[in-house]
Amino acid sequence: MKQIYSSKLRILGILIIGVFLMLPYFKVNAQSEALKSALKEVTDIKDSNIESPESRVSAILKIIDLSRLEVEDLIKKLSSLENLDKNYSDLRDSFLSILSDYLIYLDNAEIEANNPELSPDDLKLLANNLKQWRDAKYNNTLKKTVNFIWVLREADLLDTAHNRLDKISTDLKKAKNSRFIKIADLMPPLEKATTLLKEAKMSSKLAHELLFATTTPENYKSSTLDDVVEETLSKIKSAYQEFFKMNSLIKEMLGL
Repeated sequence: MKQIYSSKLRILGILIIGVFLMLPYFKVNAQSEALKSALKEVTDIKDSNIESPESRVSAILKIIDLSRLEVEDLIKKLSSLENLDKNYSDLRDSFLSILSDYLIYLDNAEIEANNPELSPDDLKLLANNLKQWRDAKYNNTLKKTVNFIWVLREADLLDTAHNRLDKISTDLKKAKNSRFIKIADLMPPLEKATTLLKEAKMSSKLAHELLFATTTPENYKSSTLDDVVEETLSKIKSAYQEFFKMNSLIKEMLGL
């Protein structure tokens, strides 16, 4: 009995898939609640729903601070991307230049908001300009920058997933003569994971092509790229779900 249990543990040691990479879902379309609240306050200023000058200044400074944090975080992420081919490094540098200009804009807006001589109409105009700037430039650039970062990260995620797939396939071959493991029952999720990763690789290739559909980050097709990036991430995540399914099946076969 003890020998059988040891044999099961040894097989589990070969086949166990373990705790897999959980996608760090940095790519978020929805704005944070804090940012939504701050944007509403800015809209209230524009519509004259906030009467106190102090409250108006506070609301404007809040949106400036939150925007600055977003920009600085993306600059940090972009700066961490190293050893890129020239076309990717050029695009990264273009984003860095635009985001650096945004920091200057936010610094100037902060100085203006803190000017004690601003009238209520001046504050309303500043709030309106800040909102229009976010709607016309800022939001679109952030979306494109996030997609750019994810296009590069997806390549690493795919490599990791393919390495995991190769290891699982190799381990299953080692266990093909085991009296505990039913290889036939593990093939459907393995084949599904294989298909998902092939599709993810194709989506990732398309994302790279879309990334350079134009020469400047201000103009490439962000909405289409956004869909492709989401699709690639979704397929990688679904492949890992198949890995987890195999893990559960193996434990069930071993009675663990």
